[in-house]
Amino acid sequence: MQGTLMINRPIVYSATAQEFVDTFNGDASHWDGTCAVRKAFRKEVRDYYRDEQEFTCPYCGRLREEFHGGQWDIDHIIPKSSYPQYLYTPRNLAVTCKDCNTHKSKKNPLLITLDSGAPYPENTVSYKIIHPHFDSYNEHITLRKDKKGRSYHEVITDKGRETFLMCNLIRFSEVICGTSEFIPELGTEIGITNSFSESVQVWLADYDDLNPVDAEIALQALMQKISLR
Repeated sequence: MQGTLMINRPIVYSATAQEFVDTFNGDASHWDGTCAVRKAFRKEVRDYYRDEQEFTCPYCGRLREEFHGGQWDIDHIIPKSSYPQYLYTPRNLAVTCKDCNTHKSKKNPLLITLDSGAPYPENTVSYKIIHPHFDSYNEHITLRKDKKGRSYHEVITDKGRETFLMCNLIRFSEVICGTSEFIPELGTEIGITNSFSESVQVWLADYDDLNPVDAEIALQALMQKISLR
C-alpha cells in the first residue's frame, strides 16, 4: 500500500475502557447512553482518534483544529446498526466532522457481504469508500483550495468517487458557487451559478452516454473549472 494512512495505530483501550467493552452484550444499543462510564469511554475514543488523525476528517480531508468533543463524531465505519459485532473493533472507529458523519449515516461501505461470525475485514478491497485505517486519502481524492481558501475535491479513483457521493462532498463546491441547481438529466442538484446554466446544459448534451454517477462527478469538475476562472 502506497501513501500515508490517516490512522496508523488503532486505539488500545485503557484498562477501564476495556472493562466496559467486556460487558458488550451483542446489541448496538450498548454504545448509547449518558451514564458516566459510557461518556468516559466515548471521550477516550474521540480524543485518541482526533489526535491520531491530526485533527483531520477522514472523508472530506479537512483540517479541523477543534478540541471540543461536540465538533467531532465517532464514526463506526461499518455501521453499528447493520453489524453490531464490530461495535468496539478499534479498526472500525474513527472521528469525523459532523457533516460527513451525517451524510454517511447508516450507508453500507462494503463491497462484500459478511455473516454474523465473520472477522472484521482488514483490507482495502473490501470497502467501496476510503477506509482511514487501510487507505491513503490522497490516492483517491485531492483536496484543493480556491483563491479564497475554500475547499473542494477532485476525485481520482472509484473509491474516491464513492466517498464523494456517500459523504456528499459536492456541498463544498456548492458553497463556492453560491447556489444549487436541479439537473433533470441527473435527477439531483449540483452547485452552479445561474449564469452558467445554459453552458452546462449544452455540455450535458455531449455526455449522454455517461451514467448518472459519472455525470455528476464530471459536472462537478466542470463547475469547479468555471467557478475558479
